[in-house]
Amino acid sequence: MIPVITGIMGVAISLVMLLFLRRDKLHAHHGVFWFVIALGFALLGFAPGIVDQLASLLGVAYPPVLAFAAAIGLVVIKLLLLDLEHSSLKQRNERLIQQVGILEVELRQLREQVAATTAATGQSTD
Repeated sequence: MIPVITGIMGVAISLVMLLFLRRDKLHAHHGVFWFVIALGFALLGFAPGIVDQLASLLGVAYPPVLAFAAAIGLVVIKLLLLDLEHSSLKQRNERLIQQVGILEVELRQLREQVAATTAATGQSTD
């Protein structure tokens, strides 16, 4: 019964990920990762013997250790990718803030020039 439940959970997660992707709630880059994870859940749910066969091929004595090690590895990779993206966004945000500051200074200078020019010629700014 557990393999059926796990398989159904994997299929359900896959469908939710597709729904999020279609509605643009999830960026395609992130969606691909989660979709692959959901398909992995479904595959392992409907065919749990795959882990046992893979563990025996790799010489792992206790097959669940292989599954847990793979899961931890995927979590670490996902965290690393998130940190890389966060760092990139933070750097981009800082650059945009600097550019806005520069533009504000330039705008202030232009307004001062326009005010000085109109005051010198005696024209109204209306």
